[in-house]
Amino acid sequence: MGKRKSITTTFVIFIVLITVIPLTAISSMLFYQSKEVIKSQIFDHISAITLLKEHKINLWISCCEHAVETLARFPEIRENMMKLLNNTDKEARAAILKHFNNMIGRDFTEIFIIDARTGEVLLSTDASQEGKIKSNRVYFAEGKMHTMVTPVYHSISHGVPTMLVATPIYNCSGAGGVTGVLVGRLNLTRINDIMKEPSGLGHTGETYLVNAYHFFITDPRYEPGSALRKTVFSEGVREALTKRTSGVGLYENYKNIPVIGAYRYIPSINACIISEIAQEEAFSCIDMLGLYAFSTCFAILLFSLSLGFVFMQRFTRPLKQLSEGAVRVGRGDLDFHMDIKRDDEIGTLVSCFNNMVRDLKRSRDELEEYSRTLERKVEEKVKELEETQRRMSNSERLAALGRLSSSIAHEINNPLGGIKNCLFIIEKFVSEEGKKYLKLAENEIERISTIIRRLSDIYRPTADVKMPVNVNILLEDVVELLEKEMREKGIEVRCDFDETPNILASAGKLKQVFLNIILNAIDAMPNGGKLEIKTFADDYNVVVEISDTGIGIPEENIGRIFEPFFTTKEKGSGLGLSVSYGIIHEHDGDIRVSSKVGKGTRFIITLPAQRNKKHGDCDRGAVLR
Repeated sequence: MGKRKSITTTFVIFIVLITVIPLTAISSMLFYQSKEVIKSQIFDHISAITLLKEHKINLWISCCEHAVETLARFPEIRENMMKLLNNTDKEARAAILKHFNNMIGRDFTEIFIIDARTGEVLLSTDASQEGKIKSNRVYFAEGKMHTMVTPVYHSISHGVPTMLVATPIYNCSGAGGVTGVLVGRLNLTRINDIMKEPSGLGHTGETYLVNAYHFFITDPRYEPGSALRKTVFSEGVREALTKRTSGVGLYENYKNIPVIGAYRYIPSINACIISEIAQEEAFSCIDMLGLYAFSTCFAILLFSLSLGFVFMQRFTRPLKQLSEGAVRVGRGDLDFHMDIKRDDEIGTLVSCFNNMVRDLKRSRDELEEYSRTLERKVEEKVKELEETQRRMSNSERLAALGRLSSSIAHEINNPLGGIKNCLFIIEKFVSEEGKKYLKLAENEIERISTIIRRLSDIYRPTADVKMPVNVNILLEDVVELLEKEMREKGIEVRCDFDETPNILASAGKLKQVFLNIILNAIDAMPNGGKLEIKTFADDYNVVVEISDTGIGIPEENIGRIFEPFFTTKEKGSGLGLSVSYGIIHEHDGDIRVSSKVGKGTRFIITLPAQRNKKHGDCDRGAVLR
């Protein structure tokens, strides 16, 4: 019996339930709603930050485009450009460089002009770049037709991330002829500054750009110097670059830290902007909210328990006395009487209890007298029953012996024939020759004994009820049973069990089959070896392969190993594999063997899998061990 619970304990549990369940439900609902509101606010905030930084980047690029376009349309630039094409006028160079140098600084690191005919750099704020051919550059080809902005790429000549704005320079005549391409190399530190501007993302927040090839364009917070040197394949980057869309999600960033990330694809530079904040920091206020909710529930529970405990004392004291009295009565003290006077239900209960005790005492006296009479009659009937049971037991044993004798009579006849022949010869020859046949008779007698013992082991009638079983579980049981013996003989066991469907079978009979085969394998490896057991599903069947590295079976004996009483062992009866063969075929299965002398033996057992009656597929449900 379990430990007895008091009314006070039950009441406390009741108070806890009626207090905790509503509080938990209400608190959980409020906590979930608050959590969703806070999460939505966080998502909106980080999305707004991403949108704002995208706007700043686009605005800055647009301003740079406008500045380059305006510079290309200055009459002075166009006039001096014509002079540069006709000769190397130093005054023209100086006039153009004056305008170019005014733009070098915060937004541009280099301004240069490319000859529209040859692709040669005619003039640059970086003198080392003059004379270089840019005819194969995309910005040169497109820059002759319209204003364009290149994506960020790694410049081999400068050795740094680069982004260019190119626009055509038209001739002074206004006829539309293009004389050159004006190119401005943007100062990407400006983009870095935009990314690093305070944005209210907390201590772990950061914003960075990633190009179409998944390379960082700006340095991330936790890995400086990664621009165009390291790739990132987080979920936010994949969504933005693959689907070219915007959104917010929960995922792991490039440092495998769980973050809340907002991502946006920027078509103007064929890149995406990512804003992230660690989930631990973002949801810290939600964790604090949960702690407050738990503390409030706990305080209300303590108050309810204190108030309920004081209230229960008025009722539990008399009930405790009544409980103690009931225990005494239960132990046989029928002279017990409770002296509690109350005008409520408890007083009525005490009065009824006292009346019950008096009635019990009167009934006990009557039963004791009747019991003495009944005991004598019971003793007489018990003696009669024991005699009847003894006779029935003897009859059953005789019947069982008869059935067993009948079943083995046929197997005894052949050895008896040998014994008779030997005895006949002994009668004629009283010599050493007679002793030989006498030894033969002894061997035949030993054979009879072996067969009888084997039949005794096999003849154990069991209910032939087939149920869903799993061969992996049966094999594990058999291996565990023989593990010690195999370890002592130096046999290494390897089990390779695939997930297999159930089969409809007798678990005991299949265990007998596996036990017979594995015992034969152990006997075949007296000096140790390797035993491999493998299971897998083959179409609609379950296949079991048991292989050993033992002495093997001669080819001439392969076809006879399943015959009854065929054995090559000195002490074997030849019934193990024959019985196993019958069990497998009783289960509509198949058993095959292959062997090479000195290499080992492999048994392959195929059994039909249990099939779903409705759909015809294999059943992988509950199994019987």
